[in-house]
Amino acid sequence: MTQDRPMPEPDETPDHPEPEEAAPPAEPTPASRQPDAAHARPQVAPPPSAITRFVAVGLIVAAAVGVGIWASSSGGAPRADATQQGPGHATPVDVVVIRHEDVPYEPRFLGRTDSSHSVEVRSRVSGYLTERSFEEGAVVQPGQTLFQIDARPFENELRQAQAQLAAAEANRERATQQLQRYEVLSSKQAATQGELEEWQKQERVAAAEVELQKVRIDAAQLQLDYATIESPIQGVIGEALLDVGTHVSGPTALLAKIERLDPLYVRYALTESELLRLQRQREANELAMPGFEQLELEVTLADGRTHPFRGKIDFVEPELQQAVGTTLVRGVIPNPERDLRPGQFVHVTVKGMRLLRVVRVPQAAVLHSPTGASVYVVSPENTVAVRPVTLGDWQGEGQWVIQDGLEPGDQVIVNRLLTLRPGAPVTPTEVSPQEAQAETAAPSGGGSSSGVGNGGSAFGAGAPKDDGSGGGGSSGGARGNGGH
Repeated sequence: MTQDRPMPEPDETPDHPEPEEAAPPAEPTPASRQPDAAHARPQVAPPPSAITRFVAVGLIVAAAVGVGIWASSSGGAPRADATQQGPGHATPVDVVVIRHEDVPYEPRFLGRTDSSHSVEVRSRVSGYLTERSFEEGAVVQPGQTLFQIDARPFENELRQAQAQLAAAEANRERATQQLQRYEVLSSKQAATQGELEEWQKQERVAAAEVELQKVRIDAAQLQLDYATIESPIQGVIGEALLDVGTHVSGPTALLAKIERLDPLYVRYALTESELLRLQRQREANELAMPGFEQLELEVTLADGRTHPFRGKIDFVEPELQQAVGTTLVRGVIPNPERDLRPGQFVHVTVKGMRLLRVVRVPQAAVLHSPTGASVYVVSPENTVAVRPVTLGDWQGEGQWVIQDGLEPGDQVIVNRLLTLRPGAPVTPTEVSPQEAQAETAAPSGGGSSSGVGNGGSAFGAGAPKDDGSGGGGSSGGARGNGGH
């Protein structure tokens, strides 16, 4: 009988030194040894290394930190899920009681600034530029000399016209004297009637020639004046487009541009659907809207700063542009410091309108899903109920206007949304919308207690995000007041 050869002992020297050595395995008895390989003694695994122990400790620490963060975001202590609570154990929640209220309606539009008065500086006469009398980019005043065209040809024309006037006056004087002489001769029957009439005609022709030469003098003087090019308005002048010594071919040559920056125009487009909606809301007494001339315009720059001066609407285009279906609205904005420049893209907020008898809820109370928006409300039995809602306009102070789904008196839950389930018992405590918004806006472990992050809209109005994880994205986050 062939005796099985004993298996080799495991290496007692580990790859990495350990604080304690494992005891060697006991030597098997002869009776336990069998010729069948299936009953061979199992091998003993080496003891865990230091890296394995370090990874295990790290996982335990990370789990403890995660539990602590979750407990902090839930109000300081871990809450049991409503499905795990015993019967009659109600979860305390904050609620906002729905009421009708009148709120400001401030739609926002994308607009562009423009000069309130723009002038192209051109010469009315042809000639060579001999002087430029302004600094590019400076403010010029009405009547200030900008360019000078060589005036000598126009001075010569003026002197020539003056000389021709003197000759015409002398000719008229001679004709007047001859007429007087023939009138005397005609009275004495010493001259014929035909001769008298001839000198009467000569005198009228000489007088007309005098008037003609006076007009020519005025024209020559005007041409001479046009050789000096002056600013017609106050404004900022741009770059000189032609240099001294260049020949100017009359009005076809653009010399410079002057832009009036105070006040400044701002233009934005109002779509046909928005016009119809405003009319419908006014007719239904849902919107308090004064005349366009009484509305104020607030301008926000691209970097988020607000222009310190508000403007007024001064013009609304009477017809829609057929190509795009919009109408042009123009406002006048004071700009004494010239902070705004023509051509800037800005956001225009229209102030002065109010929505009447609307329903609002805090941002944190709205849950978003692929099926739409919803909120948690407290049922008459003090349990959680899901209520689908239709969202309206986003209010800048962190509130949604609800078009449909809620009625006055409903209690909307605004916190602990992640720990609640439909049908769970709750104990409601009423808070104000401002308190609810302040609570959810406070930092708590990287997310709000409701799991709804406070994101930013396309215009910086703080539109919500709603993936239910405290800072996630929302397809409804870009929903703003008239964002175009």
